[in-house]
Amino acid sequence: MTDADDNASECPLHTSDGDATEFDDEALSYGSYLNVPELTSLQNPESEPPAHDELLFITIHQAYELWFKEIIFELESIRSLMGEDDVYEASRLVERVIEIEELLVQQIHILETMRPRDFLAFRSALQPASGFQSIQFREVEFLSGIKRPEVLEYVEMDGDEEARLERRLEAPSLRHAFYTMLERLGFDVAIPDDDEFDE
Repeated sequence: MTDADDNASECPLHTSDGDATEFDDEALSYGSYLNVPELTSLQNPESEPPAHDELLFITIHQAYELWFKEIIFELESIRSLMGEDDVYEASRLVERVIEIEELLVQQIHILETMRPRDFLAFRSALQPASGFQSIQFREVEFLSGIKRPEVLEYVEMDGDEEARLERRLEAPSLRHAFYTMLERLGFDVAIPDDDEFDE
């Protein structure tokens, strides 16, 4: 087999026998699977004319929200695994969440390439929007065990979003699931309430 044949066998547009797959308008593709056209149509600057750095600002914050969705999914899975005393799998997914959060911290450095005057070029068009209003960020907090109901007074949300956050406040947190698991495994621990945490 030649190098070209070897490379062709690794190409996703080739079948296992090396024959090229014919394109089909209804066949699943990279773009259709990831909804790339829809995804890349969602970056809509508010400034007029659009400020150069506003696309960067929107892209980074939308990426945050996508990762928040993944974090919420993983934290819910971890909580369920702790309920089954599956320490190994829960720990593995905790490591995943940590890696994601480290990536999110790194995104700040991309924003730091934007000068204050670049941000001011479109900041007024964003009023009164603020990252403090991120519903998913609050979900991550509540799910983790940092439950401060008073923050809801400052978050703009519709009825569905308010119901989501209320459910997070009422549901057992990851923190509670962790201490409950330790108790079941024989450790002498006091299970703290979700409204008890060190500042």
